[in-house]
Parts: sequence; structure tokens; C-alpha cells
Amino acid sequence: MDFSSIPVFFEGTWRGQGKVLPKGVPYKEEATFKVTKRDPAIVMLWDSRTKHAELDKPMHAENGFLKLLPNSAVAMDSPLRTHYPGDNKEESQSASIELLLSHPFGVNELYSVGVFDFANKALVVEATSPDCFQRGRTAKGKKVTGVRRVYRLEGETTMLYSLYLGVDGGDLVHHLEAKLQKA
Repeated sequence: MDFSSIPVFFEGTWRGQGKVLPKGVPYKEEATFKVTKRDPAIVMLWDSRTKHAELDKPMHAENGFLKLLPNSAVAMDSPLRTHYPGDNKEESQSASIELLLSHPFGVNELYSVGVFDFANKALVVEATSPDCFQRGRTAKGKKVTGVRRVYRLEGETTMLYSLYLGVDGGDLVHHLEAKLQKA
């Protein structure tokens, strides 16, 4: 796959609303994804900020980098296929990923299991081993032990995502869902 000219559907600024599950706490989100490099891999800046939808107070932020690695088709038997949001489940133009995210509450996440599917306009990543998470000395509360993120585009201007979270060794539970519009 030639990464020098392929359009990256994620690129741009997205705004919309979501909710923290299961309590249904509403939030507003603005997320920006910007390509900073294309050779030999696509590197994207990742920046997301949320505010409480009713109180307009900051809730969460995360930033980091998404790296799309060339020449890596997703196998039909990949465990991520069961979480795939697209209708076209055949092998397609896709890239394996590396996603690094930092959070202000003192946790870093490393995702090396995932797929960025250009044809289905989908991103699915998962981090479920202890080496995927780093806690700073100021991190408090429950220990994050697993995360799955599922993003997909609906048309050209709507991004839907769900985040599944595991804490203290527990199972992944649906934690967030949002619908964002391209700005």
C-alpha cells in the first residue's frame, strides 16, 4: 500500500456528544487527528477533550500519536474481527497500528493490537496486557487493566465510537459511546 497519497478518513477535527455508561452522564467532545508524517508509516497526532454537556466543566483529555504501519493486511481469523464495525469483512486496504495515549490522571496506554481499515473506514484497537499500561506516581483510583476502542465512520462526516474498559483485572465493560461530526 502506498501511504504517500492514500486519504486518511480520520483526519480533521470532530465535535459532538457522548455519554459515560451505564449512568448515562452526557459529555461534549472535540477531537483532532492530524497527519504529521507519511513515510515510511503514517503518523497522526491524536488530541481529544471532553466537557460535561450540562455543566460545561472539563471532564477528560487524552493526547498522543497513532502510527499506521504499511504492508500489514488483517487476517480473517484476527480476534479483532469479532469487534469489527464494517460490513466488508473481507481483507481490504488496512494497516496495523501502534497507538500511544497519555491521560492527565497519570496513566499512559500503549496499543499494539489493532487495525486501521481504509476501505471500511474503521479503527479497532485493544490493550489487555499489563505492559500496555503505565501509571504515574500521582495516579489514583482503580487500575486500568484493559481497553478496547472501536471507531467507524458513517458516511463522510459522522464518526461513531465505543470504548470498553476493564479495571482491577475485571472484564471489559462498555464505558463510553459518542457520535461526532466533522467540523
